[in-house]
Amino acid sequence: MIKKSPHNHLTLRFTIVSLLLFSVLLLQACGGQSSSEQPVPSELNFGYIGSNALNMPTGAEGWGLHKGIIQEELKKHGIDTINTFGFPNGPDESEALISGRLNAGAVGDTPAIIAYSGGAKTRFVGQVNVGLKAFVIGKKNGPTTIKELEGKVIAVPKGSYNHRYIIGLLKQEGVTNYELVHMLGSDAAAAIARGDIDANVGYGKDALALLKEGFPLIHASDDTPDLAGSSVTVATEDFLKKFPDFPKVWNEARGKALADLKQHEEEYYEFMSQVVGMDVDSVKKLYPISILTDEPVTDKVFSQLEDVKQFLLEESLSKQEFKVEDWVAK
Repeated sequence: MIKKSPHNHLTLRFTIVSLLLFSVLLLQACGGQSSSEQPVPSELNFGYIGSNALNMPTGAEGWGLHKGIIQEELKKHGIDTINTFGFPNGPDESEALISGRLNAGAVGDTPAIIAYSGGAKTRFVGQVNVGLKAFVIGKKNGPTTIKELEGKVIAVPKGSYNHRYIIGLLKQEGVTNYELVHMLGSDAAAAIARGDIDANVGYGKDALALLKEGFPLIHASDDTPDLAGSSVTVATEDFLKKFPDFPKVWNEARGKALADLKQHEEEYYEFMSQVVGMDVDSVKKLYPISILTDEPVTDKVFSQLEDVKQFLLEESLSKQEFKVEDWVAK
């Protein structure tokens, strides 16, 4: 008969207790984890308006990604890869956010508000810039004032800031009989050159090219600050559930990028020249550093967005009322 020593009994008991304790801890870890405790996604898909060889947005966001400042900050929180995607206009980018192809993006305030009021599951993260430059350009030997657009055909990217801008101008001048046709920059530039449209509401290199070719400038957005447009960063609710601290982390990273570009202004304008496809002098006029927002979330920003929202509601471009503060990512 084999005798079992007390030592063997103790060892066996300790092993069983250890296994039971490990099982309990494992079950707690698996069963008690909430959605807010999920690991942060390792990838961020970020959208912007435009298309360029660098595949970068404009402003502090673009500079921060170009120099690696934003990547460095987000990597501290688990995001190893940031993919950027350009879109021809705001409504197209909003669709990508709604479908889940994007996690976040920089987009015009008008399409962002229209999308949210229409049920898009997005949240406001911060303002990117304010005082966007846009121009109303007439065809040669055509209208030269806003009032002369009565009964005319005007090209504009519908659902964009330019859309709100031209409607505001026409309303201020009492012009009620006109036709707005949806066209993007290069298409509108070609159409006005052929004389197919009477005016074009544009911005950036396409608008500048038309002005240099002698097409008459009817109005510049700088002359109506009350109709000033801005860009904002938004993120999907689904992404924010996985990364609740994203707004804070992103805005802090953007702040570092903004501070850095202000220390390297000429290099920044060279970068912007590549992004928007314009010479540096033109970039300084159309995309000055002064339009970049220092504080992305303030009462002043909320007030500006409230004005935009109210205008869109009055013109039936926005579907329903909401409080701007309720749109902000918490």
